[in-house]
Amino acid sequence: MLEFHHQAYGGTSLGTHPPYNHYGVIPVAHLLRIGVAVLPPCIDTDQPGIDDAPAAFQVARIDGVSPAIAIAALPRGDVYLRAGAKIPGILTTAPWIHWIFSD
Repeated sequence: MLEFHHQAYGGTSLGTHPPYNHYGVIPVAHLLRIGVAVLPPCIDTDQPGIDDAPAAFQVARIDGVSPAIAIAALPRGDVYLRAGAKIPGILTTAPWIHWIFSD
């Protein structure tokens, strides 16, 4: 999860096509920087560590998608979907999305 403009966004692989072994990345040419999001600290263990600090990074608007629905992390273009939102159709059909094989 990350936070942007007081909204929670979760990472999505955009792996909407069987066998669900690819994830979508948005090319920089289809992104417009809109601000900074914060990745909250990792709190999954009782042992404090380096990952327990919040991290800030640039996020961008995706062509054809409202930032109220989805944003992308820069520079790579990983997609984050607002909590409770459905993946917009353009993010599963746009020819400019790079589909990368995942293990």
